[in-house]
Amino acid sequence: MWFSRWIVLVCLMVYPTMIYAQDETVSNPIASAPADDPAGFFQKVSGVVDSLSPSVDELWNFRDGESFSGVSAALYTIKSKEIPLGDIRMGYAAPQGLYGGSSVDVLGIADRFLPSPMAALRNTPLIGSVMNMAGKYGRVSLVGGYDFDDREPIVGIGVGARVTFDLP
Repeated sequence: MWFSRWIVLVCLMVYPTMIYAQDETVSNPIASAPADDPAGFFQKVSGVVDSLSPSVDELWNFRDGESFSGVSAALYTIKSKEIPLGDIRMGYAAPQGLYGGSSVDVLGIADRFLPSPMAALRNTPLIGSVMNMAGKYGRVSLVGGYDFDDREPIVGIGVGARVTFDLP
């Protein structure tokens, strides 16, 4: 809980300094302020968010059967022929602590490795819509970490929802 308070405090301290318009004598397009180009700023923020692929996870620990919530971000995305197959993630769950894991992109695996007659099943109206929504916003992962309260390892499974600016 203390961690989220620090994040809010830092954001409140940094945000007022970056909202002012850029000085005309500075010609660095990378350091442009959000007030100068709101659409460009939104595009940069959405690009960062989409590359980190943050998600809110519900984790279930196999060791003691308890579940807890956490947030995670992708450290590395595994791709084959530019199709994402999964990613390596790092996350934080209060009060348990840090966890890491690998999530699987079921839709990407289906696109990449299923034969074309099976992939054609995705084009049906109902099944295709459900698979696209689940593949785009859902996340299933195997997780491992360390519970700082109990001083024991965390080994389990996580189910989560992906946060994205990419609207359907």
